Amino acid sequence: VALELQRLVKDPRLEQAVVQVMQVQLAQAVVDASDLRSTERATGHAAGRIEAINEFLTRLFMERERAKSD
Repeated sequence: VALELQRLVKDPRLEQAVVQVMQVQLAQAVVDASDLRSTERATGHAAGRIEAINEFLTRLFMERERAKSD
């Protein structure tokens, strides 16, 4: 995964597209998590998605910063 992230940040258009897709997914997960009609299980699932997306974006941004410093 780290190698693919390194390649991804070398192509700004591809990185931007991936970030945009992830932001849309993050927004949908936030909406799902805050839906008052959701079951506890659905809310927990949405929270897990939020955590996973944030972790991925953090790793991507860290890799971008590492690439800038090289």
